Amino acid sequence: MVAFEHKTSRRPSRALRAAIFRRDGGRCVYCRSTVDLTIDHVLSWARGGETEADNLVCACLVCNETKAAWPLDLFAELCERDGKGKRREIMRRVERLLRRPLPQL
Repeated sequence: MVAFEHKTSRRPSRALRAAIFRRDGGRCVYCRSTVDLTIDHVLSWARGGETEADNLVCACLVCNETKAAWPLDLFAELCERDGKGKRREIMRRVERLLRRPLPQL
């Protein structure tokens, strides 16, 4: 795997984490769960994704660990096969949330 030179730290700050949770409504963007929430890099860190608001979403631990470094479109297909929602709806939800400005804390 190619090593990337990142501009940001892998772990988001507490303030950024809190803002992402608020922006995403405290729900996993993939399966809509409210349990065991984490922060996920949409474009994974391993594939060069940065720790910035336009690349971070709220995800439950199960979805985050299952997604790992998969591209969003392939993971959304897996979610659809697992009955977590329609691939197209998941993709739209993620894209819509990433365009929203972060709430002020």
